[in-house]
Amino acid sequence: MTHHPSRRLVLGGMVALHAVALARIAPGQTPLPSRTGPIGAEDFMALSQRMTGHDRLSPTLGARFLEVLAETGRAPALQTLYASASGASGGAPEDQDDIVQLLLHGWYLGRIEIDGQTHLIGYEQTLMGRVTADILPLRSYCGGTMGFWALPPDTGPLPLREAQP
Repeated sequence: MTHHPSRRLVLGGMVALHAVALARIAPGQTPLPSRTGPIGAEDFMALSQRMTGHDRLSPTLGARFLEVLAETGRAPALQTLYASASGASGGAPEDQDDIVQLLLHGWYLGRIEIDGQTHLIGYEQTLMGRVTADILPLRSYCGGTMGFWALPPDTGPLPLREAQP
């Protein structure tokens, strides 16, 4: 009997590898601006861009994400992570593995699990969709008339993106 990994397991592994890579890269980046008080939307987006490595994140998804983190009591951990990224504290991002994992799961998968409860944040604008966006878009709605999926796909040259340096 062969065992095939599930899509969820593969994506989880990719997120974990990304977290390890970011933990090694983060010390070489310029620090985020220092701030006092609770994390605001702009600060959260700046931190998220730093943690994911993506500049174009959805502000709507970010607002939902920040709201879930605040409602579930993760705001202090988020502030500690922000302080680490801004250089205001001596702690390294490795010290905040749980909040880093929540951030990456939220942005890549569109859902996070906190205290055994799954919070759905989004689907179409998550980062997992960017990997296949040029060929296979994530759909949250029907892509055609009834039975469109039974027709053979169009064949021909695939539009490949140019390699970016």
